[in-house]
Amino acid sequence: MGRGARAGSVLARALVGQRSVGREDSQWVAALGVVLILLAVLGAVVPRLFAWPIAFLLFWLGVASVVRAYSRRGGG
Repeated sequence: MGRGARAGSVLARALVGQRSVGREDSQWVAALGVVLILLAVLGAVVPRLFAWPIAFLLFWLGVASVVRAYSRRGGG
């Protein structure tokens, strides 16, 4: 697993209380936290910068959910 993916996984598990952040993971979690804060500030200053990518992501997740639900239902 890549360092970024591991940091995201560690951060997610730490936030939901499944584990504590160890010394070896703290740098990656802190770096990810700084990036998220910078993205939040950028989104507050220039909201249009985030509007289209977020709309596309939500559309893509919606289509994927419908396709998965339809395929699990046995349709086809």
